[in-house]
Amino acid sequence: MTAIQEIKTNWTKPDLVAGVCILLSFIGSLLPWFKLGPLGLAGIEDGPGVVVLVLSIVAAIGVAGFVVWRRRWLRVAALLSGLIMSVVGIFNAVNRGGGGDLFDDVFKPTVGSGLYLVCIGALGLVLSVGYGLFSDPTETGSATK
Repeated sequence: MTAIQEIKTNWTKPDLVAGVCILLSFIGSLLPWFKLGPLGLAGIEDGPGVVVLVLSIVAAIGVAGFVVWRRRWLRVAALLSGLIMSVVGIFNAVNRGGGGDLFDDVFKPTVGSGLYLVCIGALGLVLSVGYGLFSDPTETGSATK
């Protein structure tokens, strides 16, 4: 079996679900997080969106690295990235931009689709990587052949 075929067979269901969730978080960081009437504020136009973008790349490297090298710490890195993305997403969704009472009463900003995708993707990433971390009997901390 060639190296490429071996990598193709190393993908487990939690790894595939984690990949989809990472993609959701990545796309969500580029879409509007807050809407104010017809206007929207994209995630990467603000600091937290950039954090989510970088963490989704770190998580993708962690999951893909685990599939190739089967090192447990790579899944742990993806899990920590997902936890931080979850906190950032939920905090921003609850605070809705933190504009203050007058701002909220007059303009009423709403949560945009990007922030929903980030929250769903990050929580799905935490669940799938956590499940894979504690249920995969093949991961031993060293490369398997």
